[in-house]
Amino acid sequence: MRTMISILMLALLAVPALADEGPPTITVTGTALTEVVPDQMIWQLRVQNKGPELEGVAAAHHELVGSVLELLKNEGVQEKETRTSRMTFGENRVYRQGTQYKEGYIASTNVTFTSTDLDAYTKMWMLLAGFEGVEVNNVSYDLADRITVQDETRREALRAAQRKAADLAEVLGATLGGPLHIVEQGSGVRPLPLYSNKAMMMEADAGAPPPAQAPGQITIRMGIEAVFRLVPGEK
Repeated sequence: MRTMISILMLALLAVPALADEGPPTITVTGTALTEVVPDQMIWQLRVQNKGPELEGVAAAHHELVGSVLELLKNEGVQEKETRTSRMTFGENRVYRQGTQYKEGYIASTNVTFTSTDLDAYTKMWMLLAGFEGVEVNNVSYDLADRITVQDETRREALRAAQRKAADLAEVLGATLGGPLHIVEQGSGVRPLPLYSNKAMMMEADAGAPPPAQAPGQITIRMGIEAVFRLVPGEK
């Protein structure tokens, strides 16, 4: 009786093992690259001012940020493309010889805006340099219709994976069946950096010419991992 039970248990354990084998498959990756000319500039500014009196610093900061936003509006930057963030206000603490001292107050606001007029870069650069307390932390190129380009590049990556799988199947004397699993790999587009340097404002004050710009191209990369059924050929 014990022998029969042992044989039955072994048979049951063998069933999942056979079922897990499944059909033969082939796993491949496909990558596609699309190069496009950017049509946007994304500016990241920091507006900051200091002073000895609390009320004076607050009033001056409100006026300074308002002047920057008014400048952007006058230069054709749409309000929906302008955002203020990370507004901070507090005591201005400095360190000297390992000791912290309070030197009045400090207020700071980050301003981010998107410009579609790439030719206005030099003019905008010089106008912003005219504000004391305004720093350009970063300017980068980007693409307005990025999602559409990404979608088409993703489809091309999948087509590349299918072509690769079909080619490998042919080498093995087999044919390619339908897809069983598709996963998008790490992909996307990284805005192309243009200029980022606090010394930019110092150069403007010294009368130095602004840096040249060269938009070039943005590379959009998409990757796909796909698993296809492999249909063996006739022996």
